[in-house]
Amino acid sequence: MKNRRESRDSKSSSNKNRVNPTRERAKRKVAKKPLSQRRFEKGPSDSNKKPQRRPRPASLREPRPDQAQANTAWSSPAKWYDNLVGQEGSEYHRQVVLPGVERLIKNAFGQIEGLKIADLACGQGVLCRRLAKGGAEVLGLDLAPELIVKAEEYNKGLTHKPQYKVMDITQLVDLEGNFVPQLEPNSFDVITLVLALQNIDYITALWRGVSGLLQPDGVFIAVMMHPYYRIPQHSDWLLQPKQKRQSRLVWNYLSSKEIDIVINPGQAAHGGEPVLAKHFHRPWQAYINTMANAGLLVEHMEEWTSHKEEQEGRHKLAKDTARDEIPLFLAFRCRKVDPDKQRLSIQERQLLEE
Repeated sequence: MKNRRESRDSKSSSNKNRVNPTRERAKRKVAKKPLSQRRFEKGPSDSNKKPQRRPRPASLREPRPDQAQANTAWSSPAKWYDNLVGQEGSEYHRQVVLPGVERLIKNAFGQIEGLKIADLACGQGVLCRRLAKGGAEVLGLDLAPELIVKAEEYNKGLTHKPQYKVMDITQLVDLEGNFVPQLEPNSFDVITLVLALQNIDYITALWRGVSGLLQPDGVFIAVMMHPYYRIPQHSDWLLQPKQKRQSRLVWNYLSSKEIDIVINPGQAAHGGEPVLAKHFHRPWQAYINTMANAGLLVEHMEEWTSHKEEQEGRHKLAKDTARDEIPLFLAFRCRKVDPDKQRLSIQERQLLEE
């Protein structure tokens, strides 16, 4: 027994004296560093210091709101917007928005020919020319003179030419019900507003003008970025590879917000001058209630998804499914009703109609 114990003690003592080469290399490496850089020498003041972040290149930094002036008239970004939309409209216009607006008009009236239509915030007249080609009498209104000039240029060579006017669509009528001299009240069958509602601040004044310009039983059709799923700086995509799913996150919805957005993020990210615009977020209830107060009742609503498809890859199914299930645009059609009849019950309306 004694010999066994002695042999174990001798082995343990030899293990203690054995040199670990990896440990020795680490010790030598630490010894070369100055004391201030050794982890075990950090004092309390060092522990409170935040690590220095490597600055991002200027071309990749997100533009600050004070680097460009935001606007609601779209005069400043007119050149950029014309390059994007052009004479026939952007890809989204051609594939989703314009066919959808035509369908909503035809569902209400059966045809476009012969209708008198006003297109608010018409830009360079993409929708105006399309409706005029279908036989409608069209007037386009926009606050940006540069875009109206472009609209007039694109009219050249057309058989059916829309008319255009530079006008603030939130000041079509004053508080006493007086319209601007160039417009007649109760004169339009249809009024459209495409992809501009989220850039307008005074919607109550807008509804008052729309209701006054529409003929009795006329319709108002609007298309906007979806007010729930597409809130700049307050919603985003979440890719979940394990679940093979892409979700949409929304962390602010009910609170109305005025948001400065960069409308040319691709160019700005590569060193281009950022162009800002105002985005006015409101919950859907704000639109419904304020329109109803002006005698505009929503009779039909559609949620339109993107037409695009993801490139081949391992996330293609998840992203395509998200595009098909989570809408990009919200479109709705309102009917102008008599504000007095609006407050009547169904039985009272039937008595009046008899």
